[in-house]
Amino acid sequence: SWRYQPLPGTQDDGTIDWSVFKIWIGEAREILRKNRRLSMGDYSIGELLSSAPAGDDGAWPHAAIRDVIDELASDDLEQGICLGLLNSEGVTTRDPKEGGARERTTAEKFQAWAEIVSGQWGRTAAMLRRLRDSYRGRAGDEDRRTDLRSELLD
Repeated sequence: SWRYQPLPGTQDDGTIDWSVFKIWIGEAREILRKNRRLSMGDYSIGELLSSAPAGDDGAWPHAAIRDVIDELASDDLEQGICLGLLNSEGVTTRDPKEGGARERTTAEKFQAWAEIVSGQWGRTAAMLRRLRDSYRGRAGDEDRRTDLRSELLD
């Protein structure tokens, strides 16, 4: 899974040299473009970026990743990031009466991050709001499942 791959530029101490990272992105995309694989490549790069750390301001993703998202303006890259995040959850268990509380909490987190980054990184903020909306939808789905279970067991 991409989730467990270190980002290019990751040092032995776990910090990331963002200049190395940005060079890697540029070189990788150029190779992908030459081989007519940019769309799928951006998608895969996005999955890798889903494991990026938060920024110094506490918002996810790190400012260097926000720069990449806004500069490249690649729908495929953003879709890869979103899918990578969703897939990183793995298998979860929950109380059958919990409903969508977990998803609502995650949606609130994406909303807060979108507010933090919106002034400088508009495209990143829009992606974070799409993630917020996705989690809100999932929360509603979980609420409906809980209601249905309750009705069936009553």
